[in-house]
Amino acid sequence: MKLYANIKALREKLELSQEELARQVGYKDRTSIAKIEAGKIDIPQSKIYAFAKALHVSPEELMGLNNDSYYIDPEVAEYANKLKDNPDMRLLFDAAEDMSKDDIDFVVNLNWQLKLNHHIKAMMGYSYTYGMRQGLAGENKNFNSDILTWNNLGAGEWSGAEKGRTDVSSYKNDHKLIGFFGRLNYCYANRYIASLSLRHEGSSRFGKNHKWGGFPAFSLGWRLSKEKAFENIKWITDLKLRYDFGITGNQDFDNYLSLSTYRSFGEAPYEDKLYRVWGPNRNPNPDLRWEKGYNQNIGIDFSLFHDRVNGSVNYYHRRQTDLLGNYSVSVPPNLFNETYTNVGTLKNRGWEVDLTVIPLYTPNLKWTIEGNAYTNYNEFSSFSNNTYTGQTFYGSCMMDNPGNPGYLQRIEVGKRIGNFFTFRYAGISKDGNWLIYDKNNLVIPIDKGTDDDKAVTGNGLPKFNMALNNRITWKNMDISVAMRGVFGFDIFDVHDFYYGLQSGLGNVTSNAFRRNAYITKGSNVISDYFIHRGDYWKIESLTIGYTAHFAKKYLENLRVYASANNLYTFTHFPGIDPSLYQVNGLTPGTLGGRSAYYPSVFQFVWGLQVIF
Repeated sequence: MKLYANIKALREKLELSQEELARQVGYKDRTSIAKIEAGKIDIPQSKIYAFAKALHVSPEELMGLNNDSYYIDPEVAEYANKLKDNPDMRLLFDAAEDMSKDDIDFVVNLNWQLKLNHHIKAMMGYSYTYGMRQGLAGENKNFNSDILTWNNLGAGEWSGAEKGRTDVSSYKNDHKLIGFFGRLNYCYANRYIASLSLRHEGSSRFGKNHKWGGFPAFSLGWRLSKEKAFENIKWITDLKLRYDFGITGNQDFDNYLSLSTYRSFGEAPYEDKLYRVWGPNRNPNPDLRWEKGYNQNIGIDFSLFHDRVNGSVNYYHRRQTDLLGNYSVSVPPNLFNETYTNVGTLKNRGWEVDLTVIPLYTPNLKWTIEGNAYTNYNEFSSFSNNTYTGQTFYGSCMMDNPGNPGYLQRIEVGKRIGNFFTFRYAGISKDGNWLIYDKNNLVIPIDKGTDDDKAVTGNGLPKFNMALNNRITWKNMDISVAMRGVFGFDIFDVHDFYYGLQSGLGNVTSNAFRRNAYITKGSNVISDYFIHRGDYWKIESLTIGYTAHFAKKYLENLRVYASANNLYTFTHFPGIDPSLYQVNGLTPGTLGGRSAYYPSVFQFVWGLQVIF
């Protein structure tokens, strides 16, 4: 087939080995590439794009548009045949076998070449998605109205009138998402690159005044390595500067939150009879609109020393506006004290670095190092808008009972997410109770403390994240080690807080309390006593394998391997494995307030892979 012949021809033209191409497109070794080039196995559509990127051509060019069997839908194939011979227009229409009327995508790609150095690509499309969720449980009868049929069984009176009847419930809701999109790419001499795109989408989840949203984006690229000044710098294989800006939209929330839906409020007596009472379920919000993200990125991509060193460096800045969530409102004029609306602005910024190095590369020995690292700083810049005026801070991460310990963290305007807001530990009294510092730095008993005495005592959001992978192959042997580290953050020791105190429930022997044996009172008191540095470096996995190659008709490869996962974690954190704690979201450095957790598990796996 032409596709597989093109892959082989382009690979050889670029002087890429089968092993190197396999790495770039996501295969484990060269065997899969050899079979693909020989036409022995097919490749999925997603891999076509990966091959095209690795071989520096478009998917259309890679496939040649001469294989009618690529088009699954006969009508699409017929349309493609009409256009494929037009030199000014090419069509790529991806039709999935399982496509239904409830999920439709139509994409048209157009390519032009003006003279020699000018290349223009255009894409436009339409998408339609319909989703419906429903559930049913229980049984009932004696309905005051049949208008809802079985879509609200709880409205019947039978289950509540008879003792021993179980509760009943049911629901049904749906949503629609319609989108129009287009993209225009321009490239001059493979040196100057520009792209412009636009999505216009409408969602049934938003209020009647703001169903639709527009989301433009553009990017600029400059391949410096194509300039004359770099022609004689042989150790620079490729060097490109780029900048991109785009607006994204979010509609990831439940259906009907912009509407005043109705629900049953139970039964009320009237003239010696019980009647089901119905009324509004929430405040309507016709102005509920898209949550928007404004994303900027500037970076540099590089390939050095004949692709022995590859990587990128990026600086990003993101601003999320019109954040979606429940917001407190007054009653009256509202029927309920919360409205789902758009309030708040969140900012993120940081650096990202990706690097791949091949220190050794011989016919028998290859060593590849892959690493990435990033920083992240975020803050809420506002909790208000033109309609709603919010507070300057909100409590977050409500801790599990017992004792109603309260909020562990505070989200505050102008501050990083993840700030622990607790009492400051000042020691233990002679009778084994907690002492804290008040707002004036005086030592007082814990029962005398108020919220005014609390302060920011740490932050659970890491300042630096890093991952490092090493892979060494020697003849038929291979070994790989994956590691990662998280640095510059604090953890609230949930295990110690809930299970490490004598005043808590569960433990009955004193040797179970570790460093807390002298604390005999004040269970579940939130203070920085339980906050520790969470930095760690973790050996995630170690894999050793041997691959035997056979020139047999029915046996090609046999691989034996052994893998160990979660080998060891280097850390000074005194509690459970720190990698079990969430370090993103709105409550980093915690377990989301929960007392339950799953322990860290060591795994050892061995296996046998056979390719026929």
